[in-house]
Amino acid sequence: MIHAADISYQLGRREPVEQVKKAAEGNDLLAESFDRLLKHLRANEIDLQGNPIAVGPMLTFDTKNEKFTGDGGHYANMFLSRSYRPPFVVPEVV
Repeated sequence: MIHAADISYQLGRREPVEQVKKAAEGNDLLAESFDRLLKHLRANEIDLQGNPIAVGPMLTFDTKNEKFTGDGGHYANMFLSRSYRPPFVVPEVV
């Protein structure tokens, strides 16, 4: 799950707080989590103007095929593996 969050972060972009709040509208869990994050950042005096928050896409993962699907899936799948330099190649089937 953390790997999927990192992939979303890698695909994300920096956004102002107001834009992130707007994106979280309609998703109560996400909005509540974001509010807690803001309280934490402000309590630690993080400058959100100078350090905007990175926002990535919501990703859907097909566990059977081990691939991302839906919006952003094509780009997210590029982060699932990489080109390896022989002889340090990871086999397709382990």
